[in-house]
Amino acid sequence: MKRILSAILALFLLSVTSCGTEDAPSERSAIYDASPVEFTEFFRADPGEISAAGGRIFVPGMNVEFGALEAKGSVFPELFSCDFSGGDIRAEAMEQNDRLSNIDSVVYTSAGERLVTEVLMSGNTTVDKVTVRRYSADGTHMADYDCAALFGLDLSRPSAAASFRLIAAFAEDDTLILVSNRGIAASGSFTRLIESKYDILGAAMHDGELLVICDRMGMTAFPVDIAAGEFGEELSLPDKFAASGTLQLFALEGYALGVRTEDGVYGLMRGEDGTFSAALLCDFVASGIAGRRITGFAAASPDCFFVLTDRTLYRLAYNENPPEKTEIVIAAVTNTADNHLADAAVRLNLTSKPHRYVIRYYSSVPDAQGMPDSSTAFAAFEADITAGLIPDIIVLPMENYGAEKLQKYLDIGLLTDLYPLLDAAGFARNGLTDAVKAVCERDGTLPCLPMRLNLETCYSTTLTGDMTFDRMLELIAASDREHPVMRGLSIYGMQSHVLKPALDEFVNFDTGSVNFDTDSFKKFLAIYRRAAKDEFFVSGDGAYLITSCSAKRPATLANLMAQYGDALAFVGRPSADGRGVIASAQTVWAITEACADKMGAAALLVERLSDDYMLIEYDIDTPMVTRSSYEKFCEKTAAETYTFGAHEVAGADAVALMESLMADTRAYLPGTEAVMDIIAEELSAFVGQNLSEAEVIARLNSRVGLYVSERAK
Repeated sequence: MKRILSAILALFLLSVTSCGTEDAPSERSAIYDASPVEFTEFFRADPGEISAAGGRIFVPGMNVEFGALEAKGSVFPELFSCDFSGGDIRAEAMEQNDRLSNIDSVVYTSAGERLVTEVLMSGNTTVDKVTVRRYSADGTHMADYDCAALFGLDLSRPSAAASFRLIAAFAEDDTLILVSNRGIAASGSFTRLIESKYDILGAAMHDGELLVICDRMGMTAFPVDIAAGEFGEELSLPDKFAASGTLQLFALEGYALGVRTEDGVYGLMRGEDGTFSAALLCDFVASGIAGRRITGFAAASPDCFFVLTDRTLYRLAYNENPPEKTEIVIAAVTNTADNHLADAAVRLNLTSKPHRYVIRYYSSVPDAQGMPDSSTAFAAFEADITAGLIPDIIVLPMENYGAEKLQKYLDIGLLTDLYPLLDAAGFARNGLTDAVKAVCERDGTLPCLPMRLNLETCYSTTLTGDMTFDRMLELIAASDREHPVMRGLSIYGMQSHVLKPALDEFVNFDTGSVNFDTDSFKKFLAIYRRAAKDEFFVSGDGAYLITSCSAKRPATLANLMAQYGDALAFVGRPSADGRGVIASAQTVWAITEACADKMGAAALLVERLSDDYMLIEYDIDTPMVTRSSYEKFCEKTAAETYTFGAHEVAGADAVALMESLMADTRAYLPGTEAVMDIIAEELSAFVGQNLSEAEVIARLNSRVGLYVSERAK
């Protein structure tokens, strides 16, 4: 079935190429067994890097025993360690050189030498001294290094001193190389400082060559010539690493380098041309670890890793023969699509006997300005789909034409109806809110589910009734900059605040029919010419006839009700029928028609919909996906009373208002963004080239009509 679908998809998908480098083939299992390592009593780990040296794992932290804290009068720093088997547990106090100094970081050389950074402060903001203390593997104090002298650290600038951090240390011959986030310093047979223009995030030695990871509009690796005192040319790492939110380099036996990302551990192999290929060694999610929760990582060997997550230390041991399970593959298009995806998958991986959930991330490679470009993630995903690598679950971001992508996948039969699967899994359809149905239902089916929703509307304290498109135009036509209708009514505001919500008055996405030759649109064009002269644009604070509102919290609505009393009316965004509450999704989940175990996929979907994740997902904003999480979230607001001056509002009334807004939602139809792009181009010509109304209407009817008719059902 997957091969048949891929042949169909190849005919429909745009020509795309994968932006990622293929992983080097590997017959190894990527499954490791995770087991916690028990800390000693009263030890609490710092959420920072851990180290492997001399056959042991070292974890900096503190002793939180009340008696110890009371006797010390300050934090009692402690160093926990265990051997590579997770045994031979030890904890030792880390004595400061000065009792007023704080231990900022602890790193190790491969030979087991310990480098401790101490920061001496007077008061809360003044840094007096930053010192790196060097100890041998047996704990003998060897030397002190003044960071102000060694790294050129300006202690008169509190922010610079406070942000300094030692990242790695290497003892090469008679020279100690210290790598900080600011640069690299060498001390010993020669002294040298190599400053970095970019933040250094990690470092490793490869065949005597120092390699560093920098944040330069994405993760970038550079070799460093210590003797020459300069950075070399950027290394060619696989694109997936450049786009990763986390990248840690380390020495790894049998490989040129090891790399730790949010999704797992890779072994890098270097070709004769100097480029690297990657082999996945450990899949964190499949091994029961949520990569985003990792705060420290160290490698004992290719078969044994240690990770620190939520102050718990885990030992990951390679499982050569993991139990046979049905693998459910999740394609996460952009690695920030869903912050709780990995947590939900890990929870089921630890409890599900028949299934193993594996996440395939498609990362957004930074563009020239350093901003994540989701088009690269979609391109790589669609290239895999065309090649027949169809996942079981798809997690999609909705920004940047995500809705159009979703509709395309639906049109070619890639997605399945979720309603029967939710029914079979015991999740009642009425457990979803009306806003979900407005955004995701298609002809009575549910091809996707959002994990986060937002409601946009407008309110007024002088108007009542629904805001139709014609009414909005009349209000704007009668206004000026002294009596503004809305904030930000530039030509862009006219497009996004006025025309876009009412687009279905001129475009029928179902039938493919288009008609801009109407009195309403001609009125819009006349007002648009005036808007191009900034006749209506006001951006500052002040009194507006209509105010845009993001209805995220009933408490916000309660405050508005208390402030304005009976004068408050939610008029909505302009639309043909006056239903001006727009619901939009930030991320959606879908299950593919090709999925061989749809109930296994549905189990993860239902897990993600649980209150455990929905209430955490929103935290402050109202969860508007499931009725259960929505009602639990609103309980506190309903019990409160909100006052503003003489007005008093019961929280229950605000919850009722929120409910009415959710019940009256609608969503922008797929294709809206593409059509608005066409309209923006033609309106630019309308103003810039002084086209007539008839000319721009004819061009819009032609271009928009062609686009919509080709995509009509």
